[in-house]
Amino acid sequence: MSQNFCCIAALTGDKRDKPAPPAPDGDSDWVYLAKVTALSFGGAALIKYGSLLPPFSALPFSSDPISAVLIVAAPVVVFSTVLLTEHRSEK
Repeated sequence: MSQNFCCIAALTGDKRDKPAPPAPDGDSDWVYLAKVTALSFGGAALIKYGSLLPPFSALPFSSDPISAVLIVAAPVVVFSTVLLTEHRSEK
């Protein structure tokens, strides 16, 4: 099995001994960690204090089942549409 992997790696150009190239936008691990931490704290603050926002932005905090389904389904529909349009433009 190891020999097959070596052959496949040689054919595909997989070189495990070289380090990965840096990210194109220059983000290091520390910058990524800082971004994730900031987003986590921001999301937590929004969840904790979101009900204090003006009434027009209280939609995610209402108990209406239709708005709950829309909040969950909307990102899936948008992402699926983007993927389908990209796939169709490649052909």
